[in-house]
Amino acid sequence: MIHNLVDALPAITIGLRAATAVLTFTVALHRALRYWRRLRDR
Repeated sequence: MIHNLVDALPAITIGLRAATAVLTFTVALHRALRYWRRLRDR
């Protein structure tokens, strides 16, 4: 059990980093789209 957990730790870390990166990218994209719409409407 503990051994399997230690083996899975790198994969979990990579997964968490990937999820965080995707979330950050999505938020940044959303903000950029809103900003772009505001600029275009003006």
